[in-house]
Amino acid sequence: MGYKQLERSSSSGAVVAVILAVLLVGLLGIVAVGGVAFFWLGAARLERQEAVIAEKRAVAEAYRADAEAHRQRAEAMALPRPKPIEPGTMGSNPDLTVNVTENGNMSIDGERIELSDLRERLVQLKGESGKAVSVLLLVDANCLMRELTPVQHVCDEFGKATVRSVAMVDESESSAETEVPE
Repeated sequence: MGYKQLERSSSSGAVVAVILAVLLVGLLGIVAVGGVAFFWLGAARLERQEAVIAEKRAVAEAYRADAEAHRQRAEAMALPRPKPIEPGTMGSNPDLTVNVTENGNMSIDGERIELSDLRERLVQLKGESGKAVSVLLLVDANCLMRELTPVQHVCDEFGKATVRSVAMVDESESSAETEVPE
């Protein structure tokens, strides 16, 4: 008959080669996708770490700013201390001189007095003179304004109080015999 039949190769080697080629291309595709995914996840992790670091820096800066603001408020609220005494500036003779120790204890001529005693003394002096009483307050340089302010207010009710800062020792507190309140 006139047909020439081509022989078909029944070799399985060609089929295996095609299958291996397809598997190799698929494997390379998987590796490429995995590499891209790994790179992308690594970059995302790095971005998250940078965001966390930036957030921690912002929090630390906020704490630092808050601490600085707190320090400035504390300095602004600090009570001013009396100015130190300058030689020859005591002025004219006052009607009354009151010593005020570091903790606010008062004395006149070495005798310890309370705020009520000072008020009585000022009432007496104003009644005798009929004019405003001038009071010189010799205040320990370590006395805080909160200890001095009530004394100044009482003195200002009856006249003019002049405050001078001096270095002094409260003899009643430094003696060996101190009274203990019951």
